Amino acid sequence: VERRALLMLGRGSSDLQATRAMRSLTLLRRNTDPVRYAGTAFFAVAKPNPKQLFEYLTQKRDEELIVVQPHLLFDGMLWQEAAEMVQVYQGQTPQRTWRITPPLGADLALAEAISEIIITRLQTLHSLS
Repeated sequence: VERRALLMLGRGSSDLQATRAMRSLTLLRRNTDPVRYAGTAFFAVAKPNPKQLFEYLTQKRDEELIVVQPHLLFDGMLWQEAAEMVQVYQGQTPQRTWRITPPLGADLALAEAISEIIITRLQTLHSLS
């Protein structure tokens, strides 16, 4: 396994099941593309937050490539916050390469799948009324 780290960033929730699901997604992602370290952070409520995870990585780990994957559907405030953090940490640790993935919504197939779910749910609600 190369000296790579994967940092998955979720929105965050007080729903423990949602937090567990995000952590499970990180493990699944790690199993499909083995990395030396995989961590999960959350922008709100759940811990750790992205800054805590970035600090841990820069102070306690020695991975050369850090891939930050925000689990967000679109390029909004949270994705921008993550992108700015990647820039800051790249400047602070020039011996490492930091990369951020695009928002999930940039994938047309994912957007279509979500649209289908919404349409199906709306049709179900309409038929019940």
